[in-house]
Amino acid sequence: MLRSVQTKIVYQDIYTFFYKQLLNMEQMYIEEMKCGHIPFESAIEDYIRLCDSVKTADNSKKNAINNYNNSIKVQQKCKSKYEKAKTTENKKK
Repeated sequence: MLRSVQTKIVYQDIYTFFYKQLLNMEQMYIEEMKCGHIPFESAIEDYIRLCDSVKTADNSKKNAINNYNNSIKVQQKCKSKYEKAKTTENKKK
């Protein structure tokens, strides 16, 4: 019987220690939040938003480059049409 009681006391001490550690961790997180530290979950969410921002910026850059290249092509077509029209008008004179 004594052994049973001793075992229960040992386990009770372990559980008590574990519970106290959890309370200490909780208190630590509360203090960090008061000091303006970001909890891990918020940091991960910020990282994900940052990755999305980088993807968006990269897509915007690609779209800008495509728009620029398309504008150059349109400008070249207009220039060639202008040159043809100018040549045709000069031949008519």
